[in-house]
Amino acid sequence: MIIRLLVFTLTAGFLLTSPTARADEYVRCLQNQLTELGYDPGPVDGLWGKRTKAAAIDLRETEPRLQNIDMLDNPRRISAISWCREVGIQFSKARQYRPVDELPPDMLFDDDMTLFEKSRIRSNARRARNELRTFYRIDPAGLTTVIAGSDIRQLSDNLRKAMRKRGGPTNGMTSFVKEHCKSADPYAAFALYGIIVICTDAALPHEEAWKNISKSLNRIMIHEFVHIYQLEYSLASTHPHRFRKNVNLVGPAWLIEGAAMMVELDLSRFDLDDTGFGGILKLLSGVYGTDLKLKNIKEVRSDEEYLISRYATFLLVKRFGLETVLDYWKIIGAGQSPREAFQTQFGMSITEFETLFEELRNSYVASVRYIKETS
Repeated sequence: MIIRLLVFTLTAGFLLTSPTARADEYVRCLQNQLTELGYDPGPVDGLWGKRTKAAAIDLRETEPRLQNIDMLDNPRRISAISWCREVGIQFSKARQYRPVDELPPDMLFDDDMTLFEKSRIRSNARRARNELRTFYRIDPAGLTTVIAGSDIRQLSDNLRKAMRKRGGPTNGMTSFVKEHCKSADPYAAFALYGIIVICTDAALPHEEAWKNISKSLNRIMIHEFVHIYQLEYSLASTHPHRFRKNVNLVGPAWLIEGAAMMVELDLSRFDLDDTGFGGILKLLSGVYGTDLKLKNIKEVRSDEEYLISRYATFLLVKRFGLETVLDYWKIIGAGQSPREAFQTQFGMSITEFETLFEELRNSYVASVRYIKETS
């Protein structure tokens, strides 16, 4: 089983992508919203310009409900997705223009998938979005494409189609899918910019493969939609050309994965508020005495990396709350770097926490002391 967020794998392709002037669906969304609310953004053409920016500033200065949303500071093209989302949340008549509300979900399947299997994927994607919106106020504006199947060729073709639609790189899709779906036992799942891919074990008969993951579909969708949230709210999904080798606009890999796992646990009725022995020991037992250090986790793939990432994020959630952890990506979207945002949210640097974690992971007493300290 592999569930992860991928932000580096297509770096070479994104280095070739420059922010050339072209119509942007989120700029078009905002322009429609501004027009609907009585402001003049100029032509609704998806192109960011002075009139669109001036109209957005006028709207914010006029509407108190928008003035405390830090993600709306410094309006510009790459933050149009934040404007599209937040204006839609605050004004019901403007919501219809968000891509996620304007268009039906985009689903791409293998040819041999049954109507029942397709229906299960659609319903679980819808359920996951509703749960995230209801319980965590996670409400991305972007339209997410869900790709599902077991055939490498069809998965590759569908990923190529989805990437082309988003203006991303399309070379090397087959080798990319092979690499990230090869450990599908019984499944692998990963998220890219507005895309979720679910691979089932190609070695198993089709019906058996999908039967094996049917009970896990909601959990898979929850996890991957948290990654979609992280990419959108941090603005990573709107400026992928800024990705460079070893530079991550979304934060440390262990926190990215850990946060998605925390939401999974919370929705499974695991008591994140329980500071008793049992709740902590359940997660601590998987990391006690292992050699891998938190600071050395660059991509979460192995079971050991998942367990360590989960416990590190669990400690932050226990001390600061799940909402504070999830708001980390909002802080990045408001203009802070991942390192600055970590300091803002948790009162120490990423390096300081990673060093402290090596003490906490080997001691229940130290873990409880950290959790109970006032921040």
